[in-house]
Parts: sequence; C-alpha cells; structure tokens
Amino acid sequence: VSGIGTPWRAMLRSLWSLDKFFRVGAGLATCYFLLDATEEVSLWLTCREKVKTATNSNLDLIREIGEPILPGRYWDSSLRTTHRGNLLHCTIPVRGDKGASDVQIKLVKSKGTGSLLGDTGYWVLPGENLLYNVIGPGEWKVLVHYAVIGAAGGLPKHFNLEEGPVREDGLGEGSSSGE
Repeated sequence: VSGIGTPWRAMLRSLWSLDKFFRVGAGLATCYFLLDATEEVSLWLTCREKVKTATNSNLDLIREIGEPILPGRYWDSSLRTTHRGNLLHCTIPVRGDKGASDVQIKLVKSKGTGSLLGDTGYWVLPGENLLYNVIGPGEWKVLVHYAVIGAAGGLPKHFNLEEGPVREDGLGEGSSSGE
C-alpha cells in the first residue's frame, strides 16, 4: 500500500524541486526590483530636468540662493506616484552659491495618454512609467512647482517657480556648469 504513490512523488520531485522553485522565484524577484529601480530613476531624471530648468530661470530664487543652482542627488530626493502612476510627486534639494532650497514638483502625464497597456483596473503594471518615458511620449505637465527656503524667524519662504520674474537671456534652460 505504501508503494502506490511513490512513482508520482519521484516524478514531481524531479520536475519541480524545491531548489528550482526558489531559484526561479529569486530570479523573478530580482527582475522585478531591477525594473522598479530603473523606472524610479527614469522618473527622477524627468523631475530633475524640470527642476533644473525652472530654478535657473527664476530670478527671485537666484537672488535668494545664488547661481548656478544645481539639483541635489537621487538619494536625497523624495519620489512617489499616485493615481495609478499618472501623477508624480517629487521633492529635490537644490543649492546655489549663497544657500539651498527644497523644490517640490507635481507632474501629470499629458492628456489622453493613460495606460500604455490599456485599462488594467486598480493596479499599475511594473515598468509602465518606464515604457511611457522611453518608448511612449514621455510628456509630463507641471501641476505644482515651488521652492521652499528657511527665512528669518523660522518661517519658510515659498517661491512659485511657474510664476514670477524669469530670465530673458535663456541661460535657465539646462544652463550652468557641468556636474
């Protein structure tokens, strides 16, 4: 009686061993996290370029923290997506020769783009924004864009980077010294 199920067990062990299961699982998990990290860096570079252009164009902010204004590093920034990956929130530190600031920006995918892979319901597919930036249109429109610096008395001073005096010499567009 005990020998009836033995051939099936042996066959299952040879086809799909626990070792193979964990190797495949570890490989899939590694692929997912690499894709997620690449997507996040792609989104951060999108934010960084818009922040660099806006901060080097805003005369009020230049007067306050000096120039050239350089964006901070990836690991000092904050990034998240909401609304099924269609809204991007980013905070990037910037510094000039007289001071520093945190720049907050909210971006939304351009109108009518939605999901590249159709309506997937609530879930966002891994790498969808990476595909949008690399293969798709990659157009993000600014909703909110401002800089915050500490002022006298401990009250923060806000600079709207979408309004205010702007440089006329064109040096704000991807300007300044190399990084």
